[in-house]
Amino acid sequence: MVHRLARQLKIAFLAFLTLCATSSGQTYNQFPPPGMAYTNHTAGTSVVAGGSFNATGTTIPANGIYLPSANTLGIATNSIQAVSISSAGDATFNSGSLITSSATSQSRVIIGSATGNPSFFEFSIGAPVLGYWGFCGATNDLITGCVANDAVLNNTTATGNVLIGTNNTAWLTINSSGNTVINTNSDNQLKLNALTGGQYSTLAFSNNLTTKAQFFFDNTNNNLNITTNNAGATINFRSGSNSLAGTIDSSDNWNILGNIKLNSKLFAPITAPTISSGFGTSPSIVSNNGPSSFSVNVGTGGVASSGIIGLPAAATGWACSVADVTTPASDASFETGTSTTSVTVTNYVRTTGIAGAWTASDKLEMSCWPN
Repeated sequence: MVHRLARQLKIAFLAFLTLCATSSGQTYNQFPPPGMAYTNHTAGTSVVAGGSFNATGTTIPANGIYLPSANTLGIATNSIQAVSISSAGDATFNSGSLITSSATSQSRVIIGSATGNPSFFEFSIGAPVLGYWGFCGATNDLITGCVANDAVLNNTTATGNVLIGTNNTAWLTINSSGNTVINTNSDNQLKLNALTGGQYSTLAFSNNLTTKAQFFFDNTNNNLNITTNNAGATINFRSGSNSLAGTIDSSDNWNILGNIKLNSKLFAPITAPTISSGFGTSPSIVSNNGPSSFSVNVGTGGVASSGIIGLPAAATGWACSVADVTTPASDASFETGTSTTSVTVTNYVRTTGIAGAWTASDKLEMSCWPN
């Protein structure tokens, strides 16, 4: 694109400063034009030099400068307008124009503006402005929140996206709602690269540019950290259904709201145990913290010596400890059977060692773990 622009401007300035008189059929009312000197005449080449040239013709030339409208300078090649410059100094490149460069060192297009004003490219299809690419000024923002020297890539339409890609593929998409999507045809990766080993690679979350929480990797100690910057803040963990699975409060207490598994097997379920059968009249689970710790009231009647506790499904069965905390001197209760979903508890009389009835309303403290 820079090469083509350079070629177009070169043609324009040569026409502007030096009029090449060849056999192309060009004619002038006065030759040389007023204020210009005719020099270096040789066969097929003539040069006119002067201080200025005022284009007045409105007809598009084959190759040259003309006046397409009042106070507007047009540059044409191959009988097609390539560039127009308005009275305000705005340069418009027509559809199909490219800016290219064959420079062997630096290739640059410089967009300048007065101090305090933005400097930018403006893109349109027809009349509507579709977007900007440039830098904000101190007093004239291109986008909400932009301040001096901020770079801007902005789609001004209500539904348009901003795409960033390589090899004709969009890898990063920012939609009109501000959602950012990373596209890939392999593993998704968002890399935060610390240039030196002593720096953190950080993903920060903020509100009005005030950091509230962050993930960061400590490149010195090789550890990943999750932090909150607010006193009293809680870190929440959510499952795929967006239900709360656990929290870490500001005092570093962990609260796990789901079952815990080890090696894919149930380890610490949160489902409360139940009375399945047996025991006395109206037995109950008095309190519980899941199967790992719960209390049983054996009920009344004074004749029952065993009962079955219902538990969530384990891989093979349950291992339970039982303690009668009401009459420990006379009664000793033990687990005497198990299945994947239950345990059987039996009471024994300490003096005889045989099964015997619980004292009415005895309380059993139990702890059960799946295996």
